[in-house]
Amino acid sequence: MQPLRSAAPGSPPTSPRHDPQLGGYPPDCGSRELKYLSFAKVLHDRGRSHPMRYSTTEFDLLGNPKPQKYPMGTDFGAHAFHRLPTDSFVLSQYGVGMTLYFKYLKVMTWLFFLLVVLSAPALVIYIVGGKGSLAEFRVLAKQNLPMILGMTSIGHLRESSSLCDQALEGGTLALSCPAGEIGFIKAVYSAQAGQGTCGCPEVNTVAAGSGKCRGKPELSCSPSAGCTQLCPSDGYGCFLGLHPVSKWSCCAKSLDPATNEPDFGDLRIRSNPACGSEAAQTIVNGLCLGKKSCAMDVSEALTYEWKVSEAYGTVCVDGETTPETVCSAKLNDKSDYSQCADESQRSLIVYARCFTTRIDLSNEWSLKIVGWDSISRQDFLGVAVGCDVACSMCFFFIVIWMKRKERENVERITKDQIKALDYTVQLVHLPRHKDVGKLREEIRAHLEKVLSDAPQYAVELDRVRVADIQFGVNTSGHLELLRNRGVVVRRLDVALQRFGKLRALEGRIAQRVFERRCKRHEKRVARLEAKLQRHNARLERWNATHKKRQSIQAVTAFVTFEEEEGFHRCLAEYPDLGFIYRLFQPRHKRLRGKRLRFRPAPDPTDIVWENLHYPYWSRLLRQLIVALVTLAVLFASFVLIFLAKLQKTKVEREFGRPTSCPAGVTREDVVQDELAKTSGLVPYKALVECFCKAALETESFRAMTKEPFVVDAATGAQAFYCKTWATSFVETQLLSFVSVVMVVLVNVLLARVLDVLVAMEKHHTASSQVVSRVTKVFLAQFCNTALLMVVINANLDYFVDQSAAAAFARSALPILTGKYSDFTPAWYNDVGVALMLTMIINTFSPHVYAVLNYLALEARRFYDRGGSFDYSITRQDTQRDLDALYRGPRFDLAARYAQTLTSIFIIYLFSAGMPLLHLVGFFAMLMTYWADKFTFLRIARSPPLYDSKVAASAGSLLPYAVLLHSLVAMWMFSNELIFQSSDDVARELDAAGANDAGEGIPAFSAVHGEIWPRVTRPQVVVLFGFFVAFCLIVLVKIVLFEYFPSVLQSFCPLLTRLMQKSRAAKGIPNYFDAIPTPILRDKVVDPRVSATLREKFLVALDKRAARQGELSSGSPRRRNRRSVSAAEQYSDARWIVGCASYAISDNKEYVDQLAIDSQLSEGISIEEILCRDVESDPAALGSSETYLVSQLSVF
Repeated sequence: MQPLRSAAPGSPPTSPRHDPQLGGYPPDCGSRELKYLSFAKVLHDRGRSHPMRYSTTEFDLLGNPKPQKYPMGTDFGAHAFHRLPTDSFVLSQYGVGMTLYFKYLKVMTWLFFLLVVLSAPALVIYIVGGKGSLAEFRVLAKQNLPMILGMTSIGHLRESSSLCDQALEGGTLALSCPAGEIGFIKAVYSAQAGQGTCGCPEVNTVAAGSGKCRGKPELSCSPSAGCTQLCPSDGYGCFLGLHPVSKWSCCAKSLDPATNEPDFGDLRIRSNPACGSEAAQTIVNGLCLGKKSCAMDVSEALTYEWKVSEAYGTVCVDGETTPETVCSAKLNDKSDYSQCADESQRSLIVYARCFTTRIDLSNEWSLKIVGWDSISRQDFLGVAVGCDVACSMCFFFIVIWMKRKERENVERITKDQIKALDYTVQLVHLPRHKDVGKLREEIRAHLEKVLSDAPQYAVELDRVRVADIQFGVNTSGHLELLRNRGVVVRRLDVALQRFGKLRALEGRIAQRVFERRCKRHEKRVARLEAKLQRHNARLERWNATHKKRQSIQAVTAFVTFEEEEGFHRCLAEYPDLGFIYRLFQPRHKRLRGKRLRFRPAPDPTDIVWENLHYPYWSRLLRQLIVALVTLAVLFASFVLIFLAKLQKTKVEREFGRPTSCPAGVTREDVVQDELAKTSGLVPYKALVECFCKAALETESFRAMTKEPFVVDAATGAQAFYCKTWATSFVETQLLSFVSVVMVVLVNVLLARVLDVLVAMEKHHTASSQVVSRVTKVFLAQFCNTALLMVVINANLDYFVDQSAAAAFARSALPILTGKYSDFTPAWYNDVGVALMLTMIINTFSPHVYAVLNYLALEARRFYDRGGSFDYSITRQDTQRDLDALYRGPRFDLAARYAQTLTSIFIIYLFSAGMPLLHLVGFFAMLMTYWADKFTFLRIARSPPLYDSKVAASAGSLLPYAVLLHSLVAMWMFSNELIFQSSDDVARELDAAGANDAGEGIPAFSAVHGEIWPRVTRPQVVVLFGFFVAFCLIVLVKIVLFEYFPSVLQSFCPLLTRLMQKSRAAKGIPNYFDAIPTPILRDKVVDPRVSATLREKFLVALDKRAARQGELSSGSPRRRNRRSVSAAEQYSDARWIVGCASYAISDNKEYVDQLAIDSQLSEGISIEEILCRDVESDPAALGSSETYLVSQLSVF
C-alpha cells in the first residue's frame, strides 16, 4: 500500500498564501489577527456554483469579473399565445426542466385566477343564501375560527331535514328549520309512555367512552321456544342499533324475531286512538305548517288559534276548509283517554319535515340590489353546474395548451443547444465477452463499416467515425464499496488539511494549546487512516472473489460519433421497433451473430451507472415492494387519524348535540333539559349548546363560559353548564385540528421515506428516478390528504340498508363506518372544513420549511463570523470548509412538482362544492412561484440540467384532475336533499312505505343505491354528459396514442417505421470541435487520456487557437468576454452544454463521490480499465493500492 500523505508534525509549515485550495487568491479571511483563507475565492466559486451573473465593471484581485445576484424581478419567461419565444435566458442555462417548471407555475396561477372568477357567482350564493350574516360570522369567529370556511361551501345552503320535539303537559314545544319551511307534521298527544321518543332514552344510550351498550345480553333457553337473547333486568338496552327518529346510536332491549335485528318499536312515534287526542294533529298543522319555526305552550287549558290555508292544507278541527277562516281548538277536543294508565303523564310529540325548494337571499348580505329576494334551488343548480362545466373546460383546454407549448419550448431550446447526447447512441445488449478492449474495437470497426456504407441521412461523409465508446458493467457492489471508501477519503482529506493549517500556526499560538490541538488532530487522522485501510481490505476481497469467478461483464455501451451524421445513420439503420423487427435483422448488421439494439443515449449526467445491469423484471419487483411499504405508511396514517376521530366521537357522545335549536332558549330551559338528562323522563335535547352559542352573539367566549345557571332556587345552587360545554367543544375542535396536523406531518414523512425507497427501485437514469419519485410522492400525499379523510368519515348507508351497514360495522374492520353516506351539510362543516384547512396549511408549510432552513443557514454563517457582519472573520480551518459553509442546498425539483400536483388535485377535486378552494389554489401557486424564485436566486446552488421528462410526466397527470373533479361534482350537485325541487317534495310525501320514525310518516330519504336516477337529474345530466365525453377522450388517447402504437410496433414494425416522424438534423459541428476549450485543455494534460484521443483533442485545440487568431486580427469584438455569461459564451461558440463525455471520470458527481480527484486516490485510470482485459495481470497495473483503485470499472 502507498503511505498516506499526512504531513509529519515536524515538517516545516507552509505559507497560507501557497495553499492550492485558494486558487491563487491572497488570504483575506480568518481570525481577527491571522488571515489564511480567502473569502474572495468563496465569492468567485459561488458565481460558478450558484445562479449568478458576472459584473462588467467590477473585478477581483485576479482580474476575474465579480459575480452578482440576479434581481428578484428577473424575467423567468412564460408560455404565451403568440408564436414569439418568451424564454428566460437566465433559466435556459440551467436546463429545460427549470424553464418549464416556472412557466408551469405561472400557467397554474393564472388558471386558478380564472377559476376564481368563473366560480364567483356560486361562491356568493353559498355565503349569502345560507342565512349568512355578520352575526353568524362574528359568532363563528369567537367560537371556532376555521368553521367560517364552512360558510363558503354548498353545506351552508343546508338541506331538507327532519325535526322532532317532545314536551310534557305544561311545557313548551319548539321547532326551528335550519333551512326551508315546515312542510309535513306528525303530532301525537297521549300518554308519554306509549307515544315514542325523539331521542334515545337514558336507559338505552350507549356508554360514552366505548360507544357500546351498557347492558349485556343474557341467553335464556326453554324447551318450547328454544334459546333467545334477553336484556338484563337492570333495564339497560343491550342490542346496538340506530334510534328510528334521531338516527343516533342507541341500544334496544330486544331483537325482532323476524329479522334478528334490534327492535326499536317502543321508541317509534305512534298513536293510540283510545289514549290520545285527534285534535293535536290539526292544531299543530295550523300553527306550524309553512313556517320556518314555531313554538307552543303545551297545555290542555289553552285555546289555540290559526287560519285555514289552502296552500299548506290546514283546516279547522271541525272540518272547516274556507281559506283565511280563523280556527280555534283545545288539545282535549276529540280526545279519548279511556285506555290510558291513570299514572301516565301526557305529552305532545311532534315530528316535522323541513322542505328546501328555494334559497333565501333576504338578509343583511342580500342581493336585493339586483332584484333577488330568493331563488329557486333548481335554477341556482343550473347556474352552479354551468359555472362548474366552464371551470372544467377551462382547466382541460389550458392544460392541453400548456403541454403543446412545453413541447414547442423543448424543441426550441434543444435546437439551440448542443449536448453530448446529440452524438451518442446506447447499445442496450452486448454479447458475452472476456476482453472489454477487444469488444470496444469490434464495436467500433463494425459500426464504422456498416454506417459508412449506409445511405446518406443529412450530409455526405466519406467515412463515419466513432469518437469514443464507454461501457456500463454489472459491478454495482464494487461501485458501492468505492463510494463508501470515497466518503472516508474525503473526511481524511479534510482532517489532513485541518492538521496542516494547525501546523502553520506553530509559534503564533500558545504552545500548550498548539500541542493539545495537535494530539486531537493526530488521533482523528489515525482513526480515519485505519478506517481507510479496512475499506481497502474489503476492495481486495471483492476483487479476488470476482476475478476468480470471472463474473464481470459489460452490459451496455455508449457510442459517441465524431459527426452528428453518424448518430442519425445509426438510429436509421437500427430502428428500435421491437423484438419481431430485430428477428429479421440482416446478418451483416449483427455483431458476433447477436442482434443489436440501439436507442438514443440519455445525457451523461442523467445516467445512474451502478443500476445499468438491473433488468426490467427486477426493477418491477422493487417497485412493487416500494408500493407495499408506501401502503404500510398510509395505513399507519389511517390508524392515527381514525383514533383521533374515535376520540372526537366519544366526546360528542358524552355531551350530545341538539337536533335543532328553538328560538329564545332561556337558562330555565337549559336547567330543565339538564335535569331531564339525569332523570330520563324526557329525552335530552342538549339545549345548553343552543344557549351558549346564542350568548356568543353578544358576549366574548370567556364571558360565555362564566354564565351561571340556578339549579336550585331554594338554596341558590349554581352550575356553569356553558363552561362544561365549552370544554368539550374545544376538545372536539382540537382533535379535528390534530387530525389536520397529522395529515400534514405524514405528508412530510411520506416525502422523506419515498426519497429513500425510490432509490431502491434502481432506475437507469436520474430523470426516470425523479419522475417515479414525483408520481409516487404525489399519489401517496393525495391518498393521505384526500382519500383517507373521506374514507374514514364515510359509511355505506347510501348503497346498502342500515341493517346491512350495521352488520358490516360489527363484523369487519372499522372502516366505512363513519357518519356520512353523502355530501351532506354536516360533511362540509366537518370533513370539508378539515380539507380546506389542510390545504391552507399546505400552502404555507413547504415555504415555512424553506425559510427556516435559510434562516438556520444564515445563523450558522453569522455565528461563524463571531456575531459580526465582517466577512473577513471565520472559525473555519480550511478553504474547503469555508466554501461549503457558503454553498446553498440543492433545488429539489421532484419535491416541488409533487407538492404542487398534490395541491392542484385535491383543490380541484372538491372545488365544485367548496369554490373557495380555487382562491386557495391561486394563492398556493402564486406563493410557490415567488418562494421558489427566491430560493433559486438567493439560496439554492445551481441545479443539474433537468430535462423535460418531469414536466411531461406532471402535465400528463393534470387532465385526470378534471376527470376526478367531474365525478365528485356530479355526486355533490345531485344531492336532492340540498337541491330540492317541488317534484321531489311531492314524491317524498307520496312515497310508499313507512318511515322507521313512526306510523304515518313517509320515508323522507333520498332514493338509496340507485345511481342512474341521481346522475340523470335535471341540470346534473349536463355534468354527466361532460364526464362521459371526457372519459371517452381519455380512453381514445390511451388506446390510440399509447397502447395501439406499442402493439402496432410489436406486430407491424414496418408500418410503424413509415408512420414515425424522422429526426431533423441540427447541423452541429464535429464532436471534438464542440468540446469547450477549458475541457480540451484539461484533456490534453490529463495522463489518463489515451494517446489517440489526446491527439484528436490537440488537433481541435489548435484549430480553435487559429480561429481565435483570425478573429482577433479582424474587426474588434463588440462585447468583452468578461461581460458574457457562461451560457452565452457556450451558445455563441457552439460548444457542448453540460458534461461533454460519457466517461465516468468526467462526471463531477461521481468524481466527488468516489474521491477520484483526491491525492489519496492517485493512480486511478478509468480509461485504462475500459480498455483492459478482465483477466489481465494485476501486476501490470503498478503497485497493489494502484491496482485496488484501478478496479474502477466504467459503471
